[in-house]
Amino acid sequence: MKKVLITGVNGFCGSHLIDFIIDNKFDVDIHGTIRSNSSLHNIEHNLNNITLYQCDILDKALLALLLKEIKPDIVYHFAAQSDVKLSWEKPNETYETNIIGQSNLLEMIRRYAPETVVIITGSSEEFGKIFPVNIPITELHPLQPVSPYAVSKVAQDLMSFQHFQNFGTKIIRLRGFNFGGARRPDKFVDSSFTKQYVEIELGIRERTQIQSIIDKLLLIGSINLETKQDINRMRPSDVPVLIGDNSKFCRITGWKPELDITDIIADTYDYWKEQLQKKNN
Repeated sequence: MKKVLITGVNGFCGSHLIDFIIDNKFDVDIHGTIRSNSSLHNIEHNLNNITLYQCDILDKALLALLLKEIKPDIVYHFAAQSDVKLSWEKPNETYETNIIGQSNLLEMIRRYAPETVVIITGSSEEFGKIFPVNIPITELHPLQPVSPYAVSKVAQDLMSFQHFQNFGTKIIRLRGFNFGGARRPDKFVDSSFTKQYVEIELGIRERTQIQSIIDKLLLIGSINLETKQDINRMRPSDVPVLIGDNSKFCRITGWKPELDITDIIADTYDYWKEQLQKKNN
């Protein structure tokens, strides 16, 4: 039986990866790291299917003990500070968690689990501002980060290449573009707008500031809204257009998209409606 270690297992990506492994009945022993006092809400339905460890990736000694004990076949590295807006407010914390944290992980893998395959989750934010002529973006496009978060992801990306080049660490670098769905935290735009819409629909929130994605929500929900921009949610610098060319990933893995934006928003809508109804009953 193969052993999988998922850092930040209780987050959006980690929780859905567990679901995927369980739903497809893969013969895998699942291990996951969480930070102390972090919420288990996203994985509470799967707690019997995983082995949990309290381990901050900034704790190199604890990471060493963990990797020596598990000797995982695959590591999915999801533990991160992933909020672009927060990275402007706390750049040093973002750099420490994302860069030093990953450095600790790769160093301990190199020493104690050198045969492990490591999946590093980068971000489309690494590409920075894109001109229309560059759409769709391929893996060959220059990295031009414009936020502290994006800088930290570029550092993770290049650090991964360095470990592969110098130590032969088996690393797969992914640069994910926008995604969403159930359990997506409401600090992200699609989930935030959808949650606000459901709150208005349920009478929890007044009809105030909400924008975009409304056209999809209006097809799913039951109310009409006026949209306005909330300046408190704006960032000093942002990336206006991000459209990726996933042909290489599809060719190598055989994966192809099955859901469109309406499906994703509908899934997010159903999630928030269930959560908010539970909370307010």
